[in-house]
Amino acid sequence: MCVIANNRITVNGQTVFEQAADSDFAAFAKAAFKNLNLAYPKFYKMDRLCKLGFLAAEYLLSGNMACRPDESTAIVLCNSSGSLDSDLTHLQNAEQPSPAVFVYTLPNIVAGEIAIRHGIKGETAFFISERDGDPAVRQYVAGMLESGAAGSCIAGWVDYADEQYLARLYFAEYG
Repeated sequence: MCVIANNRITVNGQTVFEQAADSDFAAFAKAAFKNLNLAYPKFYKMDRLCKLGFLAAEYLLSGNMACRPDESTAIVLCNSSGSLDSDLTHLQNAEQPSPAVFVYTLPNIVAGEIAIRHGIKGETAFFISERDGDPAVRQYVAGMLESGAAGSCIAGWVDYADEQYLARLYFAEYG
C-alpha cells in the first residue's frame, strides 16, 4: 500500500519520501517526482489530482516486485470531490478557457494517466464516494478479480480539494 498525505509518502508502512510540512503541494509533488528519477515530462502538465494519483501509483509499483501490472490490470479509484479542484480552475478561466485545464475536469483522467504510463489496457473506473474505504468499491474490485475480468487491480482513494490531499492505493490480485 502507498499512502501520500501531509508531505509524506509511505509504502507498506515505511516512509520513502518526506518534505518539510510547510511546503505546498506543488513543491512537494515536484520533489517527490524528481526523487523517482523518471523521464516523464507529461507529469509537469498534469493537474494536482493527477499528480497525486500518478505519484501514488509510481511509488506503489516502483521497487515492489509483488506489484507488477500488465495489460489486463484494472484501475479503480475513488474520492469525494471528483475533479473539483480543476473544475474551479477551469471556471475561473472560463472567458479564456484552456484545453490544458479542461482535460482535467474529469476525475477518471487520473486512472487514464496511470494506465498510459504503465501500458495498462484493463478496465478503469473512478467512483465518487463519501469516504475512503467504501465497501461498495472494495466489492467491485473483488468482483472483477473473482470473475477474471481483471488479473490484478490498482485501487484506492485519491482526493485533492481545498489544498488538502490524500492518496491511499493498493495492488490487489485474485487469490
